[in-house]
Amino acid sequence: MLPLAGLLCAVLAGVSLARACIGAGYGDPGATRPTAAHPTIIMLADASSAGAPAAANDDRSAAEEIFTSRCVACHGADGRGNGPASGALRPGPINFHNQDWQKSTSDETIAKAIVEGGKAVGMSSQMMPNPDLEDEPGTVKELITRIRAFGK
Repeated sequence: MLPLAGLLCAVLAGVSLARACIGAGYGDPGATRPTAAHPTIIMLADASSAGAPAAANDDRSAAEEIFTSRCVACHGADGRGNGPASGALRPGPINFHNQDWQKSTSDETIAKAIVEGGKAVGMSSQMMPNPDLEDEPGTVKELITRIRAFGK
């Protein structure tokens, strides 16, 4: 019998991978994916816009749920690239604590990787796209904020 922590990791890994596939449009014939003719363009939300406090809280909550359900399986809860699914990945997931990576990677690159997947920015094709976030710039911005916080 698996210890509770191991069972939780296994469940999260399965849920995260399934959600990543669903988020990527696999199994959803109505899902749209970026193409050369229709690339994804990410506009990061301006926090000074009207209604920002309520919207920012909603975006922050959505980002937390997405990070937990989609990112933790590979990147780990602590962002070190040590999630329960990371052992099977080559190359391994990015360690968000890596200062060289933090300095060399722009917010726009991170946003594009989140929405279009790692392959879109020359990173691992195992980083699944999340096209459902294309129209959620505030949530993407909060995910970037979370990723940047690991580097501090």
